[in-house]
Amino acid sequence: ELVTEAQAAGLQVAVLKEPAFYLSPKKLEQKLAGESLSSEETPFLLKLILWNKTTQSGDREEISVEREEYGIFENLADNDGNDVYFKKAAKEAEKSDVVLLHHSGLALGLAKKLSGRLIILEAARLEESFTNAFRVRLTDSNLRPFFGEKATVAMGMLGIFYEHFTNVNEAGFNSNVVLDDDLRATVQWKRAMSAFENLPMGQKQESIIKALLPEENLIKWISSFANEVIFNSAPFNLGEYFRNCTTNFSQILMHDASVSADGSFKLIREIFELDSSWSAIKEDFKGEIEPTLSLKFYEKFPNPYSSGYFKKCVALFSEIIKIKKGKCLFLMSSKKTVEAMYSALLPYAQDCDSRLLGVGPSGGVGKSLALFLDKPDSSILLSTNQVLPFLHEFERHIETIVFQKIPFDPPDDPILSARGSQFDNGFEQYNLPRAIMRFREILNILGRGNSKKICHLLDSRLSNKDYGQLFTV
Repeated sequence: ELVTEAQAAGLQVAVLKEPAFYLSPKKLEQKLAGESLSSEETPFLLKLILWNKTTQSGDREEISVEREEYGIFENLADNDGNDVYFKKAAKEAEKSDVVLLHHSGLALGLAKKLSGRLIILEAARLEESFTNAFRVRLTDSNLRPFFGEKATVAMGMLGIFYEHFTNVNEAGFNSNVVLDDDLRATVQWKRAMSAFENLPMGQKQESIIKALLPEENLIKWISSFANEVIFNSAPFNLGEYFRNCTTNFSQILMHDASVSADGSFKLIREIFELDSSWSAIKEDFKGEIEPTLSLKFYEKFPNPYSSGYFKKCVALFSEIIKIKKGKCLFLMSSKKTVEAMYSALLPYAQDCDSRLLGVGPSGGVGKSLALFLDKPDSSILLSTNQVLPFLHEFERHIETIVFQKIPFDPPDDPILSARGSQFDNGFEQYNLPRAIMRFREILNILGRGNSKKICHLLDSRLSNKDYGQLFTV
C-alpha cells in the first residue's frame, strides 16, 4: 500500500533489507571451487546456482529455504554488505525519496546513511524487533555448514550441560537455563566451552567464543525447541541501540494504535530511554470508522484452574463449531491444552463436517495455517499465541476468535524478566503494559477490513481485576 501511494505521488521507492538476506555470488563461487560438497549442501547449492542466473535482487525471500538450509545460506550470505546485490539495494535506497526498512534493519544501522524524516510503523513491536536484531542463536543446524560433525559434538556437550541444570516448568516443558557466574564455574560448562574452543580456528569460531562469554548488557541462556538445544544471547537495555541508529534524522514519529498501554506512553519511553523532547500525539478516530469487531465477555466463566473449567470450554467451543462450521480461531494457554482440546473437540467437529486443525497435532504453525487457508469456511484452528505474529496473513478469513486467557508473556522468558527487574514493580510497570499493548494490537488487526468478527474473552480477570478494563478501553 505504501509503495502504491508513493509511486502514485511520483516518488521513487526502495526496499532495503539486512545484508544477511542477500546472496554473495563471490562466496557461492568460492564454495563451488572447494574440494568437496556434503550431501546436505548439494541440492540447495544447485538451487542457488540456477536462481543466481536469473535473480535481479539476490534476496533470499525470492526462494524457498527449509529449516536445515538456513545455515547453508548464512554461510553464503553477504553478511558484511560487500557484494553486488546488497550494494545495489543500498545504492537504490540512497537515491530514493521513500525507503522501506524493517525494524531490525533500522536497529542494525542500515539507515545511518539516510536522513530526513523517519516514520516507525507498528511501534508496539519495536522492542521485540530490536531485541531480535541483536539476538544470537547457536544451534547444531546453523553451525554444521561451518564445522560439520565437530559442531554436533560441541552442541552435544552444551546439551549435556542443559539437561543437567534444566527443570520442568509449569507448562510441562524444560525451563530455560540462564547463565550466571555460578553455572559458568561448573565442570559441565567448562567441558562445553572446551568443545567450542576445539572448533577449527577462524573468524566464525572467534565470534562463537565471544558469544559464549559473559558481556555487559547481554543476557545469555540455553533453551530447547523441537528437540534441538539452542544457545541464546540478547541485550536487555535498548536505549543506546536506538539512539545510535536514529541520530541523522531531523524528525522521528513512532506510530501505533496500541502503543499506549495507560495513556501516557510511559513504557515505550522507558524501554528506549526517550527524553522530554518526545511529545505524545493522540488521534481519536471513534465515530469515523464503523467498528467491525465486537467483544463478548464471560464474567462468570470458571477459573482456569478449577475442576469444571476444561469441561465448560469444551461445551462452549463445540457450540461455536456447531453454529459457525468454520472461520474460527481458538487460542489456548499452552501446547498441552491445545492437544487435550483437539482430542475433546474432534468428534464434535466431525459431526458438523468441520475440519479441526491444531498447531502440534496437525503440524507446525506453517503447515497448520496453510491447511486452514486452503478451506477456511469449514476449518477450525486451535493454537497457542504462537500464531499471533502471522495474524495479519489470515485475519480476513476469521469470523470468530476465542481467547482462553489474556496473552501475558511467559514468566520464565530471560530477557523480559531482566527488563522487568529494572522497574520498582515489574508486573505493573512492565509485564502488564506489555500485555495490554499486545492485546490491543491483536484487536486492532482483527478489526481491519469490512468483515464482521466476534471475539469471545473467557479470562475472568478482565472483569474481576482492577486492571481488566485497561485491555479493552
